[in-house]
Amino acid sequence: MNVLLVCASPAAPDPEWVAELAAQEDVVIAVDGGGNLCLRAGIVPHTLIGDLDSITPADKIALEMAGTQLVQLPADKDESDLVLALNQARSMGAKRATVTGGWGGRADHELLGLSALVHGADLRPRLLERATAIWILTPGGRENLHLCGTGSIISLVAFGGPATVSVTGVKWPLAEHEIAPDSTLGLSNVINQADTACVSVQSGTLIVISSAIDGQGRATEE
Repeated sequence: MNVLLVCASPAAPDPEWVAELAAQEDVVIAVDGGGNLCLRAGIVPHTLIGDLDSITPADKIALEMAGTQLVQLPADKDESDLVLALNQARSMGAKRATVTGGWGGRADHELLGLSALVHGADLRPRLLERATAIWILTPGGRENLHLCGTGSIISLVAFGGPATVSVTGVKWPLAEHEIAPDSTLGLSNVINQADTACVSVQSGTLIVISSAIDGQGRATEE
């Protein structure tokens, strides 16, 4: 089962994008204020989870009446709504988690959002926005990634310790090369082939980021 988690960053995506993603997944989970976005996209999520301080009272009622399951969390908690939403997805039997509406706005939320994705590495998580995409690679989770988009920029960032990675189909390929977590070696590589770039991880945890820059679109997953 593939799950879409709809969050509510200040730079939330347009409803059409959310509807497009939802059509590709089996289940939708709204993360707090993501419930507002789901309604604007014409989606009734299976579950609404969070401390519910961001969703409007009217939208909360509308989702309840439409049959959405509410999982209300205490405001005082040690884990973010996104971490707990990923836990919820896991308990529902999810095999892959896609997150949208989780990028842009506060830098602390972005950094800890990346940490949340790593926390859910067994769910093969990815964050997809129109202009930015992020994937988590780690042994035991997702180990390989194939990307399209000649000229697109991709950056490889080790998380929590060194990562041994290989990448082909790019301007600067690597073969089982160790990247330290404070290294900029993987910054701003370029897909240089008309077919695909392949990124794989042999050890550690790797964050792969692609953003639309200077008129060049972000990479897309094959």
